Amino acid sequence: MPALRSGCNSTASIVRRPAYPRYLATPSGHRRVSIALIACIECSPGERKLGFAPYCSDDAAADHLPNHRLHAMNARSSSSTLQAHHLGAATRLAAVTTRLRDAILSGVYRPGQRLTEVALSEEMNTSRTPVTAALKALVEQGLVLYATNRGYWVREFSLEEVLEAYEVRGCLEGLACRRAAERGLPAHLAELLRHCLEIGERVTAGARLAATDHAVYQRMNVEFHNAILEASGNRRLNGFVQRANEMPIASDRMVLWGDREIVRRSHDAHVRVLDAIQRGQGTRAEMLMREHIHEAAQVIEQHWHAILARAHAAPSLAAVRSGPD
Repeated sequence: MPALRSGCNSTASIVRRPAYPRYLATPSGHRRVSIALIACIECSPGERKLGFAPYCSDDAAADHLPNHRLHAMNARSSSSTLQAHHLGAATRLAAVTTRLRDAILSGVYRPGQRLTEVALSEEMNTSRTPVTAALKALVEQGLVLYATNRGYWVREFSLEEVLEAYEVRGCLEGLACRRAAERGLPAHLAELLRHCLEIGERVTAGARLAATDHAVYQRMNVEFHNAILEASGNRRLNGFVQRANEMPIASDRMVLWGDREIVRRSHDAHVRVLDAIQRGQGTRAEMLMREHIHEAAQVIEQHWHAILARAHAAPSLAAVRSGPD
């Protein structure tokens, strides 16, 4: 450490002090200073002059700092507090928006059902502020509708709109499969996809589907399709597919449950798609994925009235049946 000249006649050097309150001897007497890091000027024995203190516990100690430095430190402290507050609020808003979006896409909140801020905040154990902001965000995304004096409700989509979304998904996810096959699967994604197939095999192995496996299969289905999108190496492609998925019933989170044969065919399609990708057969992988999503759209079309009937069943706490007159 280079030597410095202080106000005294002796050579001075910068020394660091522990981060706990202590008394410092100054020419004007002993003063208690509470700081995170103290830099003092070591002068003659028994004499120390305070060179820098981010925070002083009493006004007398603070007198050793110039006013502009104190104001700057107070401003930085206030700025850090505000930044932490805004970051926490943004994180809460993102979490509430994601949870609400997933619930709508998964059919937890059904088409046409009213969404109230009070009930949603109770269900999500949060304040009404992030819930209201999340609902406004979902209005912008087209999943929720709003009307004055009526509030928010889940948007209903027509069969034609749903089938159009499946058509887009088929083209885009088929392209993702082709790119993944041509690029080759990274080890971690290959392992994830194999794990997805293991789950699908277990769930569909019995003569009947277990109600407790519905959510498990849904999560697996999302992971399987997302892993292929990641393997494609095209981030824009991933974004476009996610937009197509942000529609109830057309989403990859939506899996019709109850008919074991339908779910088994979906699982078998996953097996064939992964086989083509691992063999580097880009065209085959693309066609298999497009056929897989086309078959899913056909199932939706064939069961549309039953799907709507279930969608309009008894509402949950946060979703009270209400819509435009």
